[in-house]
Amino acid sequence: MIKSTNRQVFSENLKMAMLADEIASSLRYISRRKQLAEHDQRIIDKAMELLSEMRRGMEAAKSRKLEESLEASLAYGQAIQAIQLMPRTLASTRSFGDLVDSFNGQLKSLRAAGSFDVKDVCEFFTAVREVAMAGSSPQPESVRVRGVDQESGA
Repeated sequence: MIKSTNRQVFSENLKMAMLADEIASSLRYISRRKQLAEHDQRIIDKAMELLSEMRRGMEAAKSRKLEESLEASLAYGQAIQAIQLMPRTLASTRSFGDLVDSFNGQLKSLRAAGSFDVKDVCEFFTAVREVAMAGSSPQPESVRVRGVDQESGA
């Protein structure tokens, strides 16, 4: 009988990388297909929620209350690094808040099926994925509960 509760725990960086990758790849697919399915709305909502989380992180950083929203602060930090990976024409001319507003505008237009041009948003979430993956450890973290070992049995 196994009495072990060893489990794998994904780091916050890996979770962010997976979410950003899901968003970027889904938005590219929607853009190519030029139509929206019902499940596409969930992806757009996820993207908008993540952008809101990044904005909350910016506000927390400005007010120096990082402990209030650690996840939002992490998301904001990754977003800033991602922007540095993006083409200079996009990133250098705007503040972070302006970029988030622009990305939200592209997503709202996509949701309304008014425009399927979400190249900038895709590039941003792809860059977020790259930043998050660079911050991930090469192996998943492992948690072991002391005193609960695996017995070899017959």
